[in-house]
Amino acid sequence: MRRSLLLALLGVVVACASGCGYRGHLQAASVLARITAQEGAPTPDWFLGPVRELDLSLDLRGGAVSARLYLPAGPDAEPEGGVLLLHGVHPLGVDQPRFVAFARALAAAGLAVLTPTLPELLDYRVEAGTVERIGALARQHARLSGRRRVGVLGISFAGGLALMAAARADAGRAIGYVVAVGAHQDLRRLGRYYAGADVRGPGGERPYTRAHPYGLRIIVRAHADHFFEGEDVGLAREAIRLFLDGEPDAARQLSSEMSEVGRARMDDLLHRHRYRKLERALLAAIERNHGRLAAASPRGRLAGLRVPVYLVHGLDDPVIPSIETRWLARQLEGRVPLHALVTPMLRHTDMAAPATERDRSELIHTMASILQRARETR
Repeated sequence: MRRSLLLALLGVVVACASGCGYRGHLQAASVLARITAQEGAPTPDWFLGPVRELDLSLDLRGGAVSARLYLPAGPDAEPEGGVLLLHGVHPLGVDQPRFVAFARALAAAGLAVLTPTLPELLDYRVEAGTVERIGALARQHARLSGRRRVGVLGISFAGGLALMAAARADAGRAIGYVVAVGAHQDLRRLGRYYAGADVRGPGGERPYTRAHPYGLRIIVRAHADHFFEGEDVGLAREAIRLFLDGEPDAARQLSSEMSEVGRARMDDLLHRHRYRKLERALLAAIERNHGRLAAASPRGRLAGLRVPVYLVHGLDDPVIPSIETRWLARQLEGRVPLHALVTPMLRHTDMAAPATERDRSELIHTMASILQRARETR
């Protein structure tokens, strides 16, 4: 699939670049090809250069944060812009292979790319406290790169949190634009989607696919005290973490130490079909935690946003449905320079199978526009 997608990108880019006259489209296609390609596979290097990497420790108010800085290399290499690239909810964080490929590709296009570790997201927690951390990291990167402002590109849940950071007066001055890929607008609605409820987009659109159980398991872990009792709560959180980390046998072994009731509930949660038995309890937990979920949601919290925004979402995203980006677009339309793309070229954070030439062209154009915005931001 990835090989066919790479060939499709290459097929459309020549026509797009020659027709539009944009050097940037060739570069954008090269960036997308690098993300798409299998590790070690040859990719085009249209206007991409070598990259060097530095491991850093950044001092923030809450303590040190590990990060990696990707820079264009070469004798005369000078970054043309700065990007704070934020990982999503994933146990590998900044070391996830596709994420690393993305960071390297952006640096090869001439940008200084900072990828900090976000501890909450590593631990499968989407919290309002991460918003302040993102703002502090943007200020740090601006100083590191010798610029007044940098861009922030957030993947998955980090995209919604990045929008909230840019809307804050204390952080917004260091953020020149935001790119949110597969972002959320309302965690409450998203939780109801995981629970099988009928959720809609601003035009009455239904999600294009059924929710992946990954999302439900994250919510249950965050609110384990609503699903388990006593000592089972801590055991449940750790067992779910192990399962999400790709260690199902260890998760089931740990759950065997739970009470009979807790073990039965955990068995339902981890089973490929029976997890839906927890949907009613999930709806109740969402209602009880309304305030916490709202505090980590962009809905109603972007009034201070003044910078250009790019929203990109996979049409068939089963983790965060694309109606979330449609709601974000409705919220921001007419208030900030906005580019929104819902595309079948993506799933959640993965590239999907090739679609139409128009779909491929739109994605390349969007990437070219983001790269140009990065170069123009000072």
